[in-house]
Amino acid sequence: MLAQDQYLDKDMNVNIGMIQWAERNSEGQITGYKGFNLGMGLSVTKYFDPLEVGKATPFWHWGTVMLLVPYIGVGIHYQVNEVFYLELLTFYLVPTLQIGLTF
Repeated sequence: MLAQDQYLDKDMNVNIGMIQWAERNSEGQITGYKGFNLGMGLSVTKYFDPLEVGKATPFWHWGTVMLLVPYIGVGIHYQVNEVFYLELLTFYLVPTLQIGLTF
C-alpha cells in the first residue's frame, strides 16, 4: 500500500515517442518535464499539481515537430507506481493514450 501524498522522485520520463527530464518546484516535487520527441522536435509538459504516485494529475503540453511545426494539447497523467505511468492526452485534437516509464 502506498503512503498518502507519495510524490514521484525520478528524473526522467520515457515513452515510445519522447524522452524528457523533470522540472521541480522549490520543494523538489515534479511540476513538469522538458525534452525531445520522435518527431525531431521539442516537448514541454506542465502539471497543474505536483506528480504523485497513485493520483491522476491534469496537465497541458506543447512542443514542435521537425523543430518548426508547433503543437499544443491537454491531458491526464496517472502515475501507476514509481516506474510506470499512463497518459490520456490530445495531440492537436486527436486523443492519444501513452504508456511510459520513469527512472
